[in-house]
Amino acid sequence: EQVAHMAQAQLVVTNGLGLEEGLADAIISAGAEGSIVMEVATLVDPIRFGEGRSFRTSGMSSLDPHFWNDVSRMATVATLVGEKLAEVTGDSAYADCGLEIHDALIATDHKVRDILTAVPAERRVLVTVHDAFGYFAAAYDFDIAGVVIPGGSTLAEPSSKELAALVDTIRAENILAI
Repeated sequence: EQVAHMAQAQLVVTNGLGLEEGLADAIISAGAEGSIVMEVATLVDPIRFGEGRSFRTSGMSSLDPHFWNDVSRMATVATLVGEKLAEVTGDSAYADCGLEIHDALIATDHKVRDILTAVPAERRVLVTVHDAFGYFAAAYDFDIAGVVIPGGSTLAEPSSKELAALVDTIRAENILAI
């Protein structure tokens, strides 16, 4: 039923960059039925997995879909979606709303930056379960020393060798929180 609704929509907003992998056929069908499909991740200067930070355990080169961890990029998306909705519907209130949300998100971004000033530069090192924090690291000056689940998919599983290497990194860098 939800897929049928999506096919009837004027605008379908997706993250893109493979995040909606399980919905790919439905999204393609919606586009074929006349819906405008807007992939937002491609519009916010996507980074590659491991780009712009010292991610020491990854050789990945695909684009990272997790842009929402950089609040300023979400502000851009709010503006773009508002503008597209206004264009599609003819109602400029959507663009106005997008700008309001943009401004609120920029204020949030400034608050995040202020809060994070308390973290000394030498402690700005992350070890995470999944490689989903590249945008956060790049935006807020953190390094990612490693991840438990390698690759961009939550379906991947770490090998014993990868886990041992991660433990070595955690000890070598004296990482206290994961």
